[in-house]
Amino acid sequence: MQAEEDKAAMVAAVRKEMAEARAAEKAKLKTAVEAKVAEALLVRLGREELKTAEEAKVAEELLVRLGREELKTAEEDMLAAVRLVEDTAAAALVGAVAQARRESEEALVGAVAQARRESEEALAAAVENARREKERAATLEEQAERQRELEERESQAREAPIAALHV
Repeated sequence: MQAEEDKAAMVAAVRKEMAEARAAEKAKLKTAVEAKVAEALLVRLGREELKTAEEAKVAEELLVRLGREELKTAEEDMLAAVRLVEDTAAAALVGAVAQARRESEEALVGAVAQARRESEEALAAAVENARREKERAATLEEQAERQRELEERESQAREAPIAALHV
């Protein structure tokens, strides 16, 4: 009965440790994803500033080269260039999010595998301890049986002379 309680306590302790390890790993993963998203936003902001400077430079060059009458066509070209830059920035953001997701999934898979290994090791250790306890209990039971037999033989040996006197 004590061995079962010890085993249950050991299993509960192992489960608690595994739950704490999972919670810590989730917190690490959440922080990594948040860092990747922040990095992607900073990249996008930097590109927006670059886009504004490029737009100004392109507009100035177009005014000089094309003249005022061709400005409308140049503005359309500039808007197309702006769209291209925006599309590129959006693609970069999507790529960064996908990369963060892949890394997060890989880290999660690694954490699950590690937790599984630790759980299996703890379970194997608990099973081995239970086996040893069972062997020890069997040994103690055998010793107790031998002790009872010995005491019974001694008792019979003492009673035999007394019984012989009564006959």
